[in-house]
Parts: sequence; structure tokens; C-alpha cells
Amino acid sequence: KGAQCGCGMSGFELTSPILNLASKKDLNELATVCDIIKTFFGGEVNSSCGTHVHMSFPVEKASDDLIVHFARSYRKSEASLFDQLVPPGRRENKARYAKTVSVRYLWDRYRKLNFGNVKKDSDNLHLEFRQLDGTLDYDKIISWVRLQKLFCEMTLESWSYTCADDAKPIQINLDDVKLRSEERFSRNAET
Repeated sequence: KGAQCGCGMSGFELTSPILNLASKKDLNELATVCDIIKTFFGGEVNSSCGTHVHMSFPVEKASDDLIVHFARSYRKSEASLFDQLVPPGRRENKARYAKTVSVRYLWDRYRKLNFGNVKKDSDNLHLEFRQLDGTLDYDKIISWVRLQKLFCEMTLESWSYTCADDAKPIQINLDDVKLRSEERFSRNAET
């Protein structure tokens, strides 16, 4: 999609097909597209750009309680994890189209975690992560996607160990992610 931004440049939104993190072909395709945009088209990003990641995964039931649990967990992890990894203009409540997650504004699509595509009571949960700044850096995109996947896994894990009435939001710190990544790296190196 293209649009004029009023600064003499054309702005474009690039939407990818569904990508599978386990597919080398899909990951190579994303890397190639990032390179082509930079190399052949002179593509650039600025502070008005954002990288949005849509993620779907199976759940027993996309209940209101589960959605609120995700919102509270993201909110609780914002300062200790997500805000640590993005530029200052995308932290706290500073980004115009990626505001702090809030149960009060749960269905406002312009939050760091957007629940607008969730079909309640479905066996599939579809989330949109909007906090990452615009980038054509393949490694940065993939790292962010893997972080969001880890967040979803940890949030679902915490949900499954509690009954819905007792579910407390989790807080993930940057050190937690580093430790978990090191553990996975060690297991993979052993096999």
C-alpha cells in the first residue's frame, strides 16, 4: 500500500504472507525481501514506521479471562522487557499507534498488544504485536518474533498452571529471556 506522507516521500506498508518460524524457506524469503527493499528500492524507515507481528496459536478457549490475562501479563512485562528493546519513542505510552496495554482499553487496536482480531470462545488466539519500531533488519524482526512467541508460550504456561479465577499476570524480565535462550542453546548443542 502506498501513501504520501507530506514530506516528499512515499510511504508503503508491506504485508507478508503467513510465515512459519520453523521453515528455512519462509525465513530465507523474509531475509530476501528485506534485502531487496533496501538494495534495489532504496527502502528506508523512519520514526513514523512500525513493525507489526501477527501471531496465531491454538488455545482451549479464547475466553475473556484469557485475553485479560494476556493484557495484564504484557502490561506487567512492558517496562522490564519490551521497553528495554525498542527506541525511546516506542516505550511507555509514547507511540501514537502503539499505546500501553490496558484492560480498560482492551479492544483499542492502537495498543502495543492488539486483541482486535481475537474471536472470543474460539480455539485459536490471534494477537497483533505493534510495539516494534519500523525496520528492514531481518535479524531484528526475527528476534522480536521469537520474543513474542516466547512471551505467548510463557503466558499460556502460567495460565494452564492456574485456574482462571486465580490467574495472575506474569512479569518477564530481560534476564529471564536471556536465561531461557541460553538453556535452549545448551539443549540444542547437546543433541
